[in-house]
Amino acid sequence: MKGIIYKINIDNEIYIGSTTEQYLSTRQSQHNYSLRNRVESAYLYKKCIEKNITKIICEFIKYVEYENLDELRIEEELTRQEYNATLNEIKCYRSNEERLENDRNWYHKNKEKRQDYIEKNKEVIKQKKNQKINCPICNKLITKYNMKRHIDSQHHK
Repeated sequence: MKGIIYKINIDNEIYIGSTTEQYLSTRQSQHNYSLRNRVESAYLYKKCIEKNITKIICEFIKYVEYENLDELRIEEELTRQEYNATLNEIKCYRSNEERLENDRNWYHKNKEKRQDYIEKNKEVIKQKKNQKINCPICNKLITKYNMKRHIDSQHHK
């Protein structure tokens, strides 16, 4: 398969990205849609809003042949390091060990926040856990919360 590595320049800062889309313009449109709809969770979009940038332009760097998405992400990460991209919030590629470590750190760092959220939204969480759905395979009525358990059960097989 063939992917594209690209860069976005925002006021002398660089963001490196990759896409599996055939055309870079498709990915550029997705970035601009996110910017227009104020997806402020990403540092890239926050920076654009801060600098009053209303249109993101993706610049082609290179094509990458890859067998799986990890290979594309590894190449994107190498390019991010090469360009010293400061607008990327996280590494483009993280090993499973790095991901687990990051998740553990986040879990401990946000323990109070999570507990507050659970306490404030107890009823909503309870309703979601008890929501009844039909299994798409065997059509048995189960709670959404127990779908994984159901899939592993004898009833499902």
